[in-house]
Amino acid sequence: MDRKKVEKLYLEIKALIAFRMSKDDKVPAEIIENLYLGSIGSALSKNTLLELKITHIVTAMDKMKNAFEDSFKYK
Repeated sequence: MDRKKVEKLYLEIKALIAFRMSKDDKVPAEIIENLYLGSIGSALSKNTLLELKITHIVTAMDKMKNAFEDSFKYK
């Protein structure tokens, strides 16, 4: 296997591990009053989002479907 393929595979595995770990993180951090920052795990935890009275979600991921379009506004 050539070096570029190994590097690409390494980066894909690293991203997969990060995704898996962040998926378990269901509680976003409050940055300032009513403004939260969270991982994909937070964005996929509908109960947590509702408990925190979150109404809008800004995502910074490419190719991720909005999980709860019936409950939140997405950008």
